[in-house]
Parts: sequence; C-alpha cells; structure tokens
Amino acid sequence: MALSTETNAYSQRAEFFTQIPTSINNYIMVAGTQQTVSIANLSDANGVKPLYLSFAATGSFYVKWNGTAAAASSITNGTGQELNPAQRLLDSSITSFSMIATADCVITLSIFSKIS
Repeated sequence: MALSTETNAYSQRAEFFTQIPTSINNYIMVAGTQQTVSIANLSDANGVKPLYLSFAATGSFYVKWNGTAAAASSITNGTGQELNPAQRLLDSSITSFSMIATADCVITLSIFSKIS
C-alpha cells in the first residue's frame, strides 16, 4: 500500500520519517551524568535548524526540554521529565534539551532538517 499523496500534517510526518536523517549524533552516557544539547548546534551546514528529532538508546533515559535533566523523582506539577522519547517535532520555543540516563548507555539522535 502506497502512502497517500495528500498533503496534511500526518502524511508529511509519515513521509518525513522514511527519509535518511540530515545528520546523526551519538552520545555516550554515564549513569547519572546529564548532557545538555543546544538546538542551534544541531543546525545543518546551511544553518537550517532541525524540524524533527528521533531518539534511540541502549537503555532508559530522561529528557528535559529547555531545562536540566536530573535523577527521576516524583513531580506532579507538570514540569517533569520525559522518559525515552521517540520522535519529536520541534517548534521555536525549544532552544535546548538535557538528557540523563539511569545506567551507562548510548543515545543516538537522528536529526531531520528538511522534508524532501
């Protein structure tokens, strides 16, 4: 079954993730040590900021958008961290994110800067 040629948010996203990433970064994580990533530093060679990010990891990790990730704790006010995100659409309000792993692992970040 072929993908629809109709243009809408869902079909564009489906098409987008069948493409090869613009670039891929690998982060060697040490348990309990956070790593902050600036969205500006993920821009392609022409300075185009990423539209989507896709995460994969060899272990569990948390992401804090526009903040500093910390060891998991009970947070019930809406400001918690995200566990093992898969794909994320970025908007202009996201300028950075921080990752922290519960055990040593590798996090692979696929960066998509355009839709072909």
